[in-house]
Amino acid sequence: MYTKLIIDTLETLNTFDQIVVQIDQISSELRGRYMIFKARVLLLDGTNLRIYRAWKDGLEVVYNYYWLDQNNQLIIGWDNSHEVKGISTSPHHKHMGKQNIRVASDEITLANILNVIRDKILKS
Repeated sequence: MYTKLIIDTLETLNTFDQIVVQIDQISSELRGRYMIFKARVLLLDGTNLRIYRAWKDGLEVVYNYYWLDQNNQLIIGWDNSHEVKGISTSPHHKHMGKQNIRVASDEITLANILNVIRDKILKS
């Protein structure tokens, strides 16, 4: 079950080969009923995407997708790791440039996030 979820993640990354240069620092670990997956994705413009996904019994319960610049400073970070008061899409939200700047986010899948990143990179 978890192998398929990890393969699906990698296949999603592979469909964005116009911006994905390399996938490295991949790890997966089974912790009780949780599968934790982490990866760093190097992108065409020198930025990188840090991926953290956690599934419990085959269902995704936590995700963090943090897009960082060449100096590993936050550009945008998407996650659902906690409730955020005043945000209509909570717990889904994104951090804009700084951890304490949180706004609503409809982008909740890896493909959604990669579409946003691709559009910004290729627009530059």
